[in-house]
Amino acid sequence: MTPPLGMGLRRKQSSPPAAVSVLKGESFLFNYQKEFLQRLWSGLIVKISNTPVDFLSSIEDDVYLILESMKSFQKFDVSKVEESLNMFFAKVRAYDEARSLSSEKLSQNLHEQQLKEVKARLQDVQAKASKEASEIQSAMDELEHVEEDIAVLKGRRTNLRATLKEKKQLNHDTQAKVREVENDLAALESTGPLDNAIVQNLESSRANLGILTEDLKSLNPFA
Repeated sequence: MTPPLGMGLRRKQSSPPAAVSVLKGESFLFNYQKEFLQRLWSGLIVKISNTPVDFLSSIEDDVYLILESMKSFQKFDVSKVEESLNMFFAKVRAYDEARSLSSEKLSQNLHEQQLKEVKARLQDVQAKASKEASEIQSAMDELEHVEEDIAVLKGRRTNLRATLKEKKQLNHDTQAKVREVENDLAALESTGPLDNAIVQNLESSRANLGILTEDLKSLNPFA
């Protein structure tokens, strides 16, 4: 039996045309680049979103570096992305400038407030120092008067001591005389009155002693 025509022969698979193969490769590359750019853009948005507003200017250079990488894919139009980023970072710079001015204004207000407080403190301590200086001067004047009074009192004390010493000596002498008179009185009271003969004899003896005294004065045995 004769096999059917073509039976037993291997079929040749037909290859796609070269143009179709190139088209598929370009489509794959396009889709791959598109997906890459989408991921790149998503990551960039996450980075911007997670950065605090006060620090957005610190990532501007990195963002534009990524933008330049995105622009290298010439088949994709990133002009809208660039325009949006330019507008965004212009706002960031405006915000930073406003924040800087606000900070400077706040610093100026704080400086003025501190100056006001320090001046008030200076007035307080100056008033206190003036009051204390006045009190010191008053105390010094009072001390000077007290020292003058002390000097006067010391002089009076010296005079009183000298007077007291003199009076004590006088009193001592007077007391001695008192005792002497008391002794004379006691002797007189114990002996009784003298008779006239004794008195005359006593006066005669006294007179003779006077004469002998004069004779002794005129005596010059070594002439």
